[in-house]
Amino acid sequence: MTDTLLEAIDAVATASLKRSPRRTYMGASLLGHECALTVWLTHRWSLLPPSGARLARLFADGAAGELRSAQRIAELPIVSLRTQTIGGQFGGSMMGGHIRFHIDGLLDGIPEDPRLLVWEHKETNGKNWRKLERLGSYEEWNELYFGQLQFYIGAMRECTEHEPEGGYAMVYYRDACD
Repeated sequence: MTDTLLEAIDAVATASLKRSPRRTYMGASLLGHECALTVWLTHRWSLLPPSGARLARLFADGAAGELRSAQRIAELPIVSLRTQTIGGQFGGSMMGGHIRFHIDGLLDGIPEDPRLLVWEHKETNGKNWRKLERLGSYEEWNELYFGQLQFYIGAMRECTEHEPEGGYAMVYYRDACD
């Protein structure tokens, strides 16, 4: 049995991903990839861009989850979240614009760490959530994400007027809203 509604949703999601222009710069999210050749080939457009309905849905759902988290944080009286706009991102560029980065936001006023922090929102599936719980460390759970966060902290200090002193990674288990 086919489900025409789901097929139509997938077609719209795939078309949206295909309409996204290719980057003329190297995004910071690519920098920590374990394979230097993949980084180089992706930056030089020698690999096909990401595609497919599943990936398009994951990107869209991640952006929606980030927006929900930003809205929830914005309601807290003790914490200040700075974003370009609620749900928007801001960042900068380095090396003459060849490398660009976008952060989810800056947090101020978390009781256990009152410093200015780069806020990074991630969503994950059950398998990866269990791995994070087992390891208890963002760095050990996903070296790529951890490396990105470290880059963002340094890049914000280097390229903007902001001086974050650390990072705060908020990871949601999307299947359980944890």
